Amino acid sequence: MNMGHMPVQWQQVSPGVWQAQIILGACTEPVMRWRVTIPLTGELGDLPPVYAFEFVTDASAHESSIP
Repeated sequence: MNMGHMPVQWQQVSPGVWQAQIILGACTEPVMRWRVTIPLTGELGDLPPVYAFEFVTDASAHESSIP
């Protein structure tokens, strides 16, 4: 399922180190595999032009903590 593009606000925390917080869209699936693709621009040095990774969210992992 393609969740579209989600804007991300990046913040430099030290030279060469950046961080961002994201808010994921709601999904009806209890377990969802996410793929993030980040195009990089500017002087990249040894970095690839695109950085990609995957992660999984599991809604059932939090059910026991909901009152």
